[in-house]
Amino acid sequence: KFCNPNAPPPCVNKRFGFCINDEEYPDDDIKLATEFSELADKFSSKSIGDDEPIGSLANTVNNTGCVTTSLIVKPLRAQNIDGDWRIIVQDARNIFQWTLMAVCGNPDASCHNPERITPVFCFNGKCKQLFAVRRLLAFDPCNPNRQVFVDSFKLPTECSCRLSRMSCFYKYDV
Repeated sequence: KFCNPNAPPPCVNKRFGFCINDEEYPDDDIKLATEFSELADKFSSKSIGDDEPIGSLANTVNNTGCVTTSLIVKPLRAQNIDGDWRIIVQDARNIFQWTLMAVCGNPDASCHNPERITPVFCFNGKCKQLFAVRRLLAFDPCNPNRQVFVDSFKLPTECSCRLSRMSCFYKYDV
């Protein structure tokens, strides 16, 4: 198969920016790569607690007005922090790498942050997606001889109201 680590795979979910379903997920290659891996041993049996509803979806509107969708997912393919697409090791040797995500429902929508408003300045607020770097066990489909390795991925973790100063114009009727 053609392999280009810079080209997004067809399974990419446009809302999340990575794959949560993948018809071409290489289960056999992953199982083979993790079979004798000491690194994979360190990831075995890692999962979230039983009290967390797997795959649950919750839409909330925080006190700033930003709509956030929170969910727990198993990413299957994602771009690492260098921009290369990697396969996330899942369902092999008891490895389940769940992650909690929070995605902005309306990025760039107007919002407000009442705790940060001062009478001196005028502010304009917009909802912004925030990310965190997560280290996950990965597999390089373009170099299957590399086996499995830990890689860093930037994943959506919060939707926040970001304020920026703007000029204040007041109209006075004379």
